[in-house]
Amino acid sequence: MVILITHVFGYANKGDWVLLESLLLSLKRCFPGAVLRGICRDPVAQRTYFPNVQWYYSLSGSCRRGLARQAENTIKVLGGLIRYTFPHLSKHLGWGNTASPACYEGVDIIVTCPGGYLEDSNVSVIPNLLNLWFAVRTGVPVIMAPQSIGPFHTIICRKAAAALLKRTACVCVREQESERIAIDQLRLPSSLVRRFPDMAFFWWDSSDCDVDKEFYELGIGYNEKFACMTLIDWYFPFDSDPKDRRNAYITQAAETVRLLKSKLGLRTLLLKQIETGAGISGDDEILRTVSSLAGPASICTLKNYPPPVMREIIKRAEVFIGSRMHSSIFALQVGTPVVAIGYLPKTSGIMKMFGLQDYVCDISKVTSQLLLEMSRTAISDKARFLEAKEKARELGEKGRRRFEDLIVEVAKPRIT
Repeated sequence: MVILITHVFGYANKGDWVLLESLLLSLKRCFPGAVLRGICRDPVAQRTYFPNVQWYYSLSGSCRRGLARQAENTIKVLGGLIRYTFPHLSKHLGWGNTASPACYEGVDIIVTCPGGYLEDSNVSVIPNLLNLWFAVRTGVPVIMAPQSIGPFHTIICRKAAAALLKRTACVCVREQESERIAIDQLRLPSSLVRRFPDMAFFWWDSSDCDVDKEFYELGIGYNEKFACMTLIDWYFPFDSDPKDRRNAYITQAAETVRLLKSKLGLRTLLLKQIETGAGISGDDEILRTVSSLAGPASICTLKNYPPPVMREIIKRAEVFIGSRMHSSIFALQVGTPVVAIGYLPKTSGIMKMFGLQDYVCDISKVTSQLLLEMSRTAISDKARFLEAKEKARELGEKGRRRFEDLIVEVAKPRIT
């Protein structure tokens, strides 16, 4: 049996890393002898972390920046269309080892990687929709693994997404807002749409990581109480003045770090969720900027911690302020009080699932006083987060079993 996984972002984002890892574990559990193929931006680097997958290049995988990046991605998208339309010409010219059409040949089922890429806040939605088009045209079952869908601000993207998703075997969403968009806005049949928890909740790393050395190197005392924070270099695509709003977010984040120290006695450890490299800007620059503005109240590390280590570090924090959704999920998994900053509806959707919607702040409305007060309340409300941890484990286990039953059922005609 051959399974193709599309829309893989890669190891550089800790959220995508843990989602892919969870998907692979479920696929191996359901189909032990299956050949796994994957489409990603950087196959060479991806093989280092996931060597048991045959990796292929995605349609848009430029490692450049600015206009050069846009130009190279445009050329790659056009090249992918040509290769898909004229496969025999592609082979004759030696273009076979690409995302399309070589990796689609001989597949039995296609599973899209979980995530949040079917929304139109940036132009990457175009290659994402094209990859989905290639997938549904194969005629094999296409399963959309649990993900966020929308919001869509442009009619053409909304219509294209609706037309393609209707041709899949199943659309799995991970929060109520995506379910509403799928059924009410995209007009997908309710029988096609299934709601699951985020796949980060499907598998729990039970082994505790020894992070004492990390704390020592960071200068955090053994008994020191501290806060944690992740940041996002968000571009505020729908704001009237994106540059001003971005600067306000950075300024308020730095002021929050200073207030946490002066009012609550907590230094704040700034953690990186996205690694810089392969055309990805990562979190390094914004972490440095906020740390510089916050001064000695901050502790900044640019280390690329794997998800289990990052989770264990967050576990020891008094409170966690997460601009990255999966870092907030890590906090939920370990019972650390979390204030989530939402840049897309997926964050509020996940927090609402655990009755914690009062601990979500819209990124466009962030102020240091608001984050300070939410953090103070969250610390005193620790019991709710411990309850959320237990609920997350229960929902994740049930969700994993349901998802595995679903993919086995969809794939059954292809393996019998």
